[in-house]
Amino acid sequence: MPDKKTYKLMVVEDDDIDFMSIERELSKLIEPQIVRYKNAEDAISNIESASSFDCIILDYILPGENGLEIVRSIRKHDLITPIVMFTGKGNEKIAVSAMKLGLTDYIVKDNMTDSMESVIDIIEIGQVVDHKVQEIEDKLEKLNDKFEHLKQDHDSD
Repeated sequence: MPDKKTYKLMVVEDDDIDFMSIERELSKLIEPQIVRYKNAEDAISNIESASSFDCIILDYILPGENGLEIVRSIRKHDLITPIVMFTGKGNEKIAVSAMKLGLTDYIVKDNMTDSMESVIDIIEIGQVVDHKVQEIEDKLEKLNDKFEHLKQDHDSD
């Protein structure tokens, strides 16, 4: 069996049993490096570090704020980190609201075992997107430098 890939994940889950289930299912597929928060407030206060994660996995129902507030905070910071929300009970209204805020996927906890492979797919797609965004930013910076040089040459004529 090939070596498992290592991914750094933020998991926001207050329930210890649900957290262990997430960790166990992920460990079957990858080597997860998990930073866990048990409530929305702690996760939101550490949102600046979210860009260092390959994916953010969170529960909808949390002490204090709900998972939608975390999604909202992440997207306000223009972070493109994939976000997957697990919930105990599916609710179309919540799912639609979350997707409009920029959630990547919405999974009912009853389907956690079957859904973990799609979470890994989301992480891998997110890495490709990050790489492409970095390439575009690098090209844009080079074009900007060329523009500035052309502008200086023109101004000196």
